[in-house]
Amino acid sequence: MGVDYGRRRIGLAICDPDRVVASALEVVEVQGMAAAVARIRQAALETEASLVVVGMPYNMDGSSGEMAGEAAAFARRLAAALPVPVELCDERLTTVAAERILLEADIPRSKRKAARDKVAARIMLQDYIDSLALDASRAVEDDA
Repeated sequence: MGVDYGRRRIGLAICDPDRVVASALEVVEVQGMAAAVARIRQAALETEASLVVVGMPYNMDGSSGEMAGEAAAFARRLAAALPVPVELCDERLTTVAAERILLEADIPRSKRKAARDKVAARIMLQDYIDSLALDASRAVEDDA
């Protein structure tokens, strides 16, 4: 499961059991951190997630800013509440990419706002699972 943390909205995405294709799941409207953690825990259990990946919104130079610190703290809260591992993943520019996808799909502004965070979570999770596949491919090449 992919989690795109935000102060007001948290996007969720899932992937298939073979970790090939990520899909947008939902947007959690934040009404307190405890409630957000509880909803994500419920979604992880419902979808039988085996891993939760939380996006880290690093600055373009790779440094950690205020939001990266908040996302890391949120990931620690999730890790304490979930029965599965929680990992961090670079999610720079996923919101920009999500907005571009929604614009190209001619989604009205009012609906884009509601969808942007779950689409960003999908992009981040897809990038993560693609990197796993690439690492596995490199490992096979190294063994050859």
